[in-house]
Amino acid sequence: MTSSASCGSILMASVAFVHEGVGDFISQDIEIVSNLVRTFDLRWKSIRDLGMLTRSIARSDAVIVWFASGQAAVSSFLIAKLLHKRFVAIAGGSEVCRDKAIRGSGLRSDIVFAFTKLLLNNADYVVCVSRFTLKEVLNIARPKRFVVVYHGINAKVFNSQTSDKDIVVTIMGLPNCDYMWRKGIDRFLKLASLLPHRRFVLAGRGSAKCARCQAIRQTSLPNVLVTGELPEVAPLLQRARFYCQLSRHEGFGVAVAEAMACKCVPIVSDSGALPEVVGRCGVIVPNGDPARSARAIDELWDRSEKLGESARDRVIRLYSVEQRISGFKRVLRQLGCF
Repeated sequence: MTSSASCGSILMASVAFVHEGVGDFISQDIEIVSNLVRTFDLRWKSIRDLGMLTRSIARSDAVIVWFASGQAAVSSFLIAKLLHKRFVAIAGGSEVCRDKAIRGSGLRSDIVFAFTKLLLNNADYVVCVSRFTLKEVLNIARPKRFVVVYHGINAKVFNSQTSDKDIVVTIMGLPNCDYMWRKGIDRFLKLASLLPHRRFVLAGRGSAKCARCQAIRQTSLPNVLVTGELPEVAPLLQRARFYCQLSRHEGFGVAVAEAMACKCVPIVSDSGALPEVVGRCGVIVPNGDPARSARAIDELWDRSEKLGESARDRVIRLYSVEQRISGFKRVLRQLGCF
């Protein structure tokens, strides 16, 4: 556990920020909140962290949790309510999806989903990362207060410093087979097989215990490079002419927006928030169809520059870090935290 605040912070309240430590976007949010109020950075690893979580929430005025499901969310919610602390849930993924094919089926999934609905109905504020995610939240719950605050993309880090854009990229993400299915990695590989004259890069770590991950790592497609985990993805995205996200579900699509900031043309499925994020700056493919995606890439390859510029302009206009900061300020102010 760490507590941090910048010299310019307004230290009128303390916030416990609970998360499971997956994603640079979570680190960014912790930094944003830390620069507004005194913040306890609480990374949940297992039920053994329950004592630490209880002590930190007891010292705080409010709790923010990233993702509205899982042990971290449920534990922090129950402790916050028991101690009469204000509670904010950030909804940003499949945890709020009613479709069992996306969030998983079975008794355990149903129990987790029931707790998610309880949490959303009783949170003091629900922050959604897209209008699509808000729609999913309102399909299953009636939160007291809610707001849409888009992710913030650092356009200084994610930029276009090279004109040598000669690859098509996607990012695998978490080491989980269900997650990769939702991300449409199988569709991406099929797309690559249809364009043997183009170079494709699949970035991400996968799992050593997962047969599907290992099969992807050992793909025999000669035009596909599987990089494994990268220390930073900006240099890769700066070299990409197209970024593909052929997901079956997407609460926002941070990697898509980061790629857009690097002037990549996004090729995305029509699932989840992807059409909302991309707008008219890319190609939206029904059902993430690999054949249609292949045709789009070939047709746009030599005239992608203008779309790439539009994509970056859209990120700067809608998905800035500044708008994310303003969103958190508004939530914390309305909760009386400063």
